[in-house]
Amino acid sequence: MPKYDAAMRVEKVFGFADALIALQPTARWGMRGDEYESIDWYTPEVTKPSKEECMAKIAELQAAYDATRYQRDRLYSYPDYDQQFDILYHQGIEGWKAAIDEVKKKFPKPQN
Repeated sequence: MPKYDAAMRVEKVFGFADALIALQPTARWGMRGDEYESIDWYTPEVTKPSKEECMAKIAELQAAYDATRYQRDRLYSYPDYDQQFDILYHQGIEGWKAAIDEVKKKFPKPQN
């Protein structure tokens, strides 16, 4: 099985369904497609978020997700556990740290 390539990954794109779940997690609703106008609101005691509130939440969710891309890239780029144990056995802790640092340098944590 080929090693996972971070460049091949499809990134998540957030939409109105994600925003509704985040804004009103207890509400019941349905929709056809991903257009605000297609939302059918079934919980009258819970206020349906406006389109603007949903758009703002979509932007917030997407920004938070995008800010952690380096974590997903690293996760699939680190050596498998069996390889890491082999590195530890043959090269010691310094060899293991070097292998991990190589991935961290390839996918650095963004500076805030």
